[in-house]
Amino acid sequence: MRSSIRGDISGLCILKISACIRTENLPSPAWWLKKDGIKEPESSMRADLFAIVQSLLILAEEMVVLWAEDNLRCPQAQRIAILPEERRDPNIAIRYVVTASLKHEQRLADFIKAQEQGTPPA
Repeated sequence: MRSSIRGDISGLCILKISACIRTENLPSPAWWLKKDGIKEPESSMRADLFAIVQSLLILAEEMVVLWAEDNLRCPQAQRIAILPEERRDPNIAIRYVVTASLKHEQRLADFIKAQEQGTPPA
């Protein structure tokens, strides 16, 4: 489909939507390209549209994160980081967090290390 729209493959997009009375027997709509009278392999519209919507949601999420990263209240002290898989709650769809900047994280690590060694922090 994408190639046909871009112009790499010229062809006719054909949709097959079957009607039926009983919903449990409802076949999945399909589409395919027809080029020079030759039918390309059929593809399920349901599966393709699911993948398209999923990709658009991921794109939207990335755009919001990029905007947020450019509009942090205190960009010298904050950054947006990806929450590691092992720390994510499966019931809450949070992939990104606002956390301390790398500079501040290093200062905190140095402070903790100095505390453990009993030396005053620099």
